Amino acid sequence: MAQIVILSDVVSYGELGAGRYIGPYVIASQLEDHGFSTVVVDFFTAKANFFEYLENFIESSTLIVGISSTFLSPSAYFKTGRGRHNSFDSYNSGFLWKDTDQEWLEWSAELKELLRRKAPKAKIVIGGVKAAKFLKRPDLARDVDYFALGAGDSSIVQAASALRDEKEPEIKEIAGLKVFSQMVLKHQMNACPVTTFQKKWAIQQGEALPIEISRGCIFNCKYCYYERKSSLRKSVDILIQEITRNYELFGTNSYSFTDDCFNDSREKVETICGALLKLPFKIDFTTYARVDVGVKFPHTADLMVEAGASSLHWGLESFHPEAARRAGKGTPPEKVKEFLLWFKKQHGHRCFSFGSFITGLPYEPESSVHETIDWLLAHDPLHAVGFGPLTIAPYTESLDQTVVDFADYSRHPEKYGFSRIGGIDDWEHEWMTYKKAAELANFANQQWLSKKESGVFSFTWQYYHLRSLGYTNEDLLGRFQKTELKASLTAEVIGRHKAFIEQYWADLARLNPPHT
Repeated sequence: MAQIVILSDVVSYGELGAGRYIGPYVIASQLEDHGFSTVVVDFFTAKANFFEYLENFIESSTLIVGISSTFLSPSAYFKTGRGRHNSFDSYNSGFLWKDTDQEWLEWSAELKELLRRKAPKAKIVIGGVKAAKFLKRPDLARDVDYFALGAGDSSIVQAASALRDEKEPEIKEIAGLKVFSQMVLKHQMNACPVTTFQKKWAIQQGEALPIEISRGCIFNCKYCYYERKSSLRKSVDILIQEITRNYELFGTNSYSFTDDCFNDSREKVETICGALLKLPFKIDFTTYARVDVGVKFPHTADLMVEAGASSLHWGLESFHPEAARRAGKGTPPEKVKEFLLWFKKQHGHRCFSFGSFITGLPYEPESSVHETIDWLLAHDPLHAVGFGPLTIAPYTESLDQTVVDFADYSRHPEKYGFSRIGGIDDWEHEWMTYKKAAELANFANQQWLSKKESGVFSFTWQYYHLRSLGYTNEDLLGRFQKTELKASLTAEVIGRHKAFIEQYWADLARLNPPHT
């Protein structure tokens, strides 16, 4: 049982599964450091008889049941008859992980009733990226007591402390919702916090884990709503201590580096990778990467792979020179292409490369997207690619630099040619509309899959979870890339994931027994 219970899941991969999201564990670590017994119930949307299971962790002294919303979405796969074609459509459909508003309201009412019965003082709190969706749909907040917007590390500790003292947390009302007042963005914090994974959180032996390297991004891409122009880096000594502790306690040697841009400078790559290479054990990792530094300093790409980079997500966005330059991607596309070809030739047998592209960037015509997919198919510079339509939030001054660091496209739409921004999936500019961008993204993805379809694995962020399921890097770059094995491998991964989470749920209940 626990004073704080946090519900978390990464839903969009359906029955194939995905690894744990670090956000709830960062917050849980902060709460534990301040004396609050905390448990994270992960993979919760897949748990049969969920509310019956949740009762194991609720007691009269429970203060908060929190929901981490960032990666909740109606599952993109394994649901028939829903008309969904990709995870981009899925993420923005439904409400949180439910297909309809009514399903969400029924679920939240059942949670409220459970707390009324078992923990009358407990409050329901929603945090994470999708918490902001309630600002436009306050009618769906009927059973939610508070919202944590922005980085929740400090606000949730303040709120828990107030509730423990039977006081009202510091709040401000926005759109009629009670929002914790200590809203901060990542770059407004003074340290990248430590995540201290606990045995009681049922970390499986040898499980691959997420770990924060830094927060924020030093670049200023015009479409991006991540915290930009600065990066709060964790000290290398603390990072190595975390990695060493995880290895000693759990046998962990595979990671997702949760860093908005791991290779943002030569110095950062040299410092961190140099420290990793001095470890008495070998690790591997997946992370976001940017080609700029690799183009200018190719040895940094070599160093990342040597230090353990086994799967890299290259944010490429566009090969159209003007669109890329105006979006904040300054390296000429021809140099980017040369780098990708060199990297795959040099390291493709050791490191999986995924390239992401955005359709609908201002200044890029439809013909350019067709040229991009044609080049990718002809030259095969990546193991997998993904195209997604530009999403852009309408600007709200009161939320800027508090809840979200709005993209420059949102702040100055006319400057970039937008004639209308009605919503993240409802915009128009001189070169395209969202509807057309979505059609182009689906077309490009289908073109790639029809020619290059691999087994069950085509997206970088599943990599570290596959390591938790017992697969090796040789599997990733070998049999997982063979189309003819798709059906058998899919069934195999589904089976391993189901066994993994069943064991996790059993261990979590065993390690957090009810008080008698």
